[in-house]
Amino acid sequence: MNDSSFNELLCIAVTCGYRWRSLVIRQANPATVGNIWRMRFSSLECIQIFGVKIPDKSLLLTSRCAPSLKYLTLWDQGSMDQLPAVSNLNTGQFRWSRSGSGPHLLSSLLPCQQLRRLVLSGPHESCDQWPGPQSIHLPALVSLTIELIYPQPALAAMVVPNLHYLWCSLPRGNHGWAHVFGGFSNVSTNVRHLRLNHSGGSTKADARAVYEACPDVYQVELSADDIPAFFRGNTPADRWPHLEHLTLEGMEVGKIPRDLKEWFDGRKSREQPPLPLTLSEFRETEGAPNGWLTSLCKSLRGHCLLELKNFPLKTTLRMLTRGCTGLIRKL
Repeated sequence: MNDSSFNELLCIAVTCGYRWRSLVIRQANPATVGNIWRMRFSSLECIQIFGVKIPDKSLLLTSRCAPSLKYLTLWDQGSMDQLPAVSNLNTGQFRWSRSGSGPHLLSSLLPCQQLRRLVLSGPHESCDQWPGPQSIHLPALVSLTIELIYPQPALAAMVVPNLHYLWCSLPRGNHGWAHVFGGFSNVSTNVRHLRLNHSGGSTKADARAVYEACPDVYQVELSADDIPAFFRGNTPADRWPHLEHLTLEGMEVGKIPRDLKEWFDGRKSREQPPLPLTLSEFRETEGAPNGWLTSLCKSLRGHCLLELKNFPLKTTLRMLTRGCTGLIRKL
């Protein structure tokens, strides 16, 4: 379909724009949807734009043209120098590829006092570009996901007293959690669900910094590389008194983490109830011993409530049924 035909159809469709509740734009030429940037959608609640640069003079993302807008996704944007004011925004998901966009975007969110969920994903930003520490107040925010090369200045800029869910990731070889959370003692006291992704592994100092920043979590998701830091000896994990669920991602097939088993032994000796444990996103290795899964389950039996997710089960089972031996291969 050429641009002319598309525009004709679009003109017909937008005559009912006042009834639209959701608008999704994917990989389109901005010129072909030019009329949309200037239209008013009185009932529009959700906008998702993927891979399309929004014109600088667009009125679409304003309370004037989209007064009911609550859910906004701007994904794979080259840059986002300024987010127009959307006072009723409830959920914002933003990913950009040009450095310098993140600090401007975060500053633009200051009027969004009803914002409850926020996702920030982007490249390296200079630390001195971000808003000053504790300058962005988001009192309603309950869920925050940060996928930045250096998340510390973005975290430091925000005041989020009601934050319950925090997901933060670090690239391999980057600074550890001590650098990210250092100086945040008791700032995130209301975080109940903490998810950290650092494939390079953590140190004891990293684990202490995490505990001091989030001392009262109920659910924790960590990389399996973090097991020595969080579960060896007298660890910060023991200081989470209300821990209800533990998830470990990226465990290597064929290895039984001794530190984790001993940590669970300690819980059992203190007569603490079995803790739900989820193991997910396993790393496959060549030459993993047969019966490894059975050994893992036996070592943790009675210590936790074990759940496996996306386990790469490749084994041969021999089953005896009514005198007949069958060979079953599960792939």
